[in-house]
Amino acid sequence: MNSSPVASASGPERYGTVTQSIHWVTALLVVAAFAYGPGGSERSAYRPSRDAQRLIHETLGMSVLILTLVRFAWTRLDTQPIHHLTGPLATTAKVVQWLL
Repeated sequence: MNSSPVASASGPERYGTVTQSIHWVTALLVVAAFAYGPGGSERSAYRPSRDAQRLIHETLGMSVLILTLVRFAWTRLDTQPIHHLTGPLATTAKVVQWLL
């Protein structure tokens, strides 16, 4: 097993383990934050009996924010795989990337 930093970086064919890990941890945190979201009216969401649930929700949300900032920084340091998209798929990918 190669534990060099290069093995963690993205290559020309696929994203590296760091990028994939950040992606999936972020996705899991978003799902968990949604599940812990208090929902309902403001009066219901801010009841003292829901403080713990709201605190978990807010903590998960801040974790997503921090991981997103880490992902932006990592994107600047890491190489991106070359995608060979054509036609409508390439256009859609460019539009979505621009919107993000």
